[in-house]
Formats: sequence, C-alpha cells, structure tokens
Amino acid sequence: MAGTALLSQLPYQLVFVALREEYFFRGVLQPALESDQPRFRVLGAPFGRGAVIAALLFALAHLDPRAPNPVRLLTFFPALWFAWLRARTGSIVPAMVAHVLANVLQLACLQAWGRAIG
Repeated sequence: MAGTALLSQLPYQLVFVALREEYFFRGVLQPALESDQPRFRVLGAPFGRGAVIAALLFALAHLDPRAPNPVRLLTFFPALWFAWLRARTGSIVPAMVAHVLANVLQLACLQAWGRAIG
C-alpha cells in the first residue's frame, strides 16, 4: 500500500470504522456505564470503571470467533486512550480522530513490516 493508498484509507477509517465504533463505545456505552459511578481523575479527566469496562468490551468486540487471535485484545490499550479523550473533552470527536490515526498508523506499520520481511 503506497502513501497515497494509505491516505485514501482516511475517509474509510473515519466513516466506516471510527465513527461507528466511537459513537457506540465512547458515545453511548461509556456514559451509560459511568452514570452514578465514582470517578477518579487521570491527567485531568474524570475516569471511572465504565471507561475501563467499555475499553474491555471494545477489545472483545475485535476478536473474530472464527479465528480467535489474542493479539487483537491489545486494542484494549488504545481504547483506554480513546476513553480518556472522551472523558477529558466531553466529545467523541477527539477519540474518532485518534482512532483513525491509530488505524492508519497500524496499516502503515504492517505495510512497512511486510516490505521488510517480504
């Protein structure tokens, strides 16, 4: 995937991946799980168990039951970052932007790794 092909992924990643996932996990699920729950401050953001649970569910949603790969559970960690962005700003937009950038960076790394070994 050349640089222009990577750039062409930006709209796809925004509309078909980040928008939908962030709307559900950070826009709907995280606030619902955090309502009436105690929160603590993490780098200036009110963060509670709901954010952690939403991040865990996000990671579990990335597992493919037909071909389970535990490495996909590592999505838990960027999901915590997305949850923090949501909590810090009160908006899912920064989480959406971070999600798109993380996905495109992952594609670029996989492309570079493929060239390095292939």
